Amino acid sequence: MNEDVPSARVVEGLVRDQLLALRAEVRAVTGSLVATSDGLLVAADLPDRPDRPEQVAALTASLIGMARYAVDVTGTGELTETVARGSRGYLAAFALDGAATLTVVAEADLNVAMFHLKLQPIRDRLVELSQRFVGFADIALGEPAGPAAPPPPLTRRSRR
Repeated sequence: MNEDVPSARVVEGLVRDQLLALRAEVRAVTGSLVATSDGLLVAADLPDRPDRPEQVAALTASLIGMARYAVDVTGTGELTETVARGSRGYLAAFALDGAATLTVVAEADLNVAMFHLKLQPIRDRLVELSQRFVGFADIALGEPAGPAAPPPPLTRRSRR
């Protein structure tokens, strides 16, 4: 067995502890998850949707990607968060750094200012932890962590 797997489990536990702390700190937060920037789940605390963390992680990667592009096109700086508000609550997606995302689900009565205040130290710890799960997806897939091989060169097809 890959000797890095226990390390990945330790990181997952440390991340999950931060997610549980967020839900304990902010009453209206109903769940959250952390994923790699390409949408692979690292840890989740989604008690209302325990069957959907992988889907939420993948959707967050897409949401962050689109929001990053929109922020770039409009010249409004570097993306920090994007929020979707539904009739029953919020979905907030945060770019933790280049390697990770945080998704938070909250009830409609969320005190947004208090949420941001309570979130900041947890977010800072998650950014620190995200440095430890670079290669996390490779380990989960049983592959050695390291740089990806370059794609094969494109060849031109001739029309006949």
